[in-house]
Amino acid sequence: MILETERLYVEDVNSEDASDILKIQNTEYSHRYNLFPPLTIKDIEEEIKSSMMYKLVLKEEKVIIGLIRVKVDYYRNNPLARHVVVIMDENYSSKGYMTEAVPAIYEYLYYKYDILTGYIFAENIASIRLSEKSGWKNEGTLRQAIVDQHGVVHDLVAVSLTKEEYLQRKSSKR
Repeated sequence: MILETERLYVEDVNSEDASDILKIQNTEYSHRYNLFPPLTIKDIEEEIKSSMMYKLVLKEEKVIIGLIRVKVDYYRNNPLARHVVVIMDENYSSKGYMTEAVPAIYEYLYYKYDILTGYIFAENIASIRLSEKSGWKNEGTLRQAIVDQHGVVHDLVAVSLTKEEYLQRKSSKR
């Protein structure tokens, strides 16, 4: 799958991308708001085989600047619900790339799923703003929900966007 935006390609991750993905995921910046432990190249290769991962590639530079992972939402007993995780290379964050990529990937995902969800660390203001800009609904805060690798307890903000909400938002923008 290849989706194209103004500045990006959004593509399936493949095994040749493993080292680039590892570089993005194994930074303090990426770990700040995600719970995955430091990963090895083997971990990444296994994840590529077993999950839905999409890379954000800058068109002109042909460099991977971020990831979108789509996982089963274990908080919901709905086979058509998926949890979306976004991870950016710090050098490319806060430049509007994820805001640009998100509508393209939603268009693709809503052919398969009825609801997309996210669970965002309450202090991750940039991701909360991205979800709001993209029309996601704030479902509430799970207080003291997660303990990170440093033993710090975090609240999680639960957000979601249904297929119907997405389609309504899309049609109102025309």
